[in-house]
Amino acid sequence: AAIVSLAVVGRPNVGKSSLINRILGEERLLVSDVPGTTRDAVDTQFSVKDKRYRLIDTAGIRRKAKVDLKVEKFSVIKALKSLERCDVALIVMDAGQGITEQDITIAGYARDRGCGTIFVMNKWDLVERDPAASRKFRQAIDESAKFMGYAPSVTVSAKTGKRISRIFPLVDEVYEQYSRRVGTGQVNRIIEEAVRKNEPPLHNGRGVKLYYGAQVSTKPPTFVIFTNRPEGIHFSYERYLTNQIRKETGLEKAPIKLFFRQRTRREAFHTSQPKKR
Repeated sequence: AAIVSLAVVGRPNVGKSSLINRILGEERLLVSDVPGTTRDAVDTQFSVKDKRYRLIDTAGIRRKAKVDLKVEKFSVIKALKSLERCDVALIVMDAGQGITEQDITIAGYARDRGCGTIFVMNKWDLVERDPAASRKFRQAIDESAKFMGYAPSVTVSAKTGKRISRIFPLVDEVYEQYSRRVGTGQVNRIIEEAVRKNEPPLHNGRGVKLYYGAQVSTKPPTFVIFTNRPEGIHFSYERYLTNQIRKETGLEKAPIKLFFRQRTRREAFHTSQPKKR
């Protein structure tokens, strides 16, 4: 079975090292409040319920304005490198501080790199007396990181160990979707049905036709759709198609990439006549 690579990323002092120690069950890393102690990325392999994982350690990604030390600059680059090497990123945040702008920036990095993502709200022992806190946290993610609605979230306390065990079932689910293949026949049925329900808007007064599509790679699931006018696909229509693919394939928790390529004079999906069922 595949070894799933995990990166633990986040701002300094959100409890990344403590979380890693909890996961590994031993004081394998130096836990310290001095930002930048975890300078060198050390990979550690471990198993949970006979499944194998690799933890890519990362230093906190710091706000660029505050990066004056070479070491800190280096740790930003390292953290980005670890996102490039991971299958699933655990974005650790501090429950006491809520979601900051920098957390969203880090989420943006993860999305741009196309890795699976799980939001981990740490230090939950500080706020858990508020029964609505968990819902508020998810709402805050959905509002401030609209582009990451697919990324699941979990609330934990690295200090007490509470709910740490919930991380791995989520990791497995995200990884399964992240590496899933969808057959070409199914992709085309989804696109055909999507076009039937909602045709692409005109571009400069001319029709936009979608011809056919296929999944071209996994990690993340990446699809190419051939069209007469790639430049005519509005981002809102692209989002519509992405959501249709998610809904019909169950790829609800992984990033999906969609590319549109030029193709002329091919049989388009006929939208004028309803298909006989």
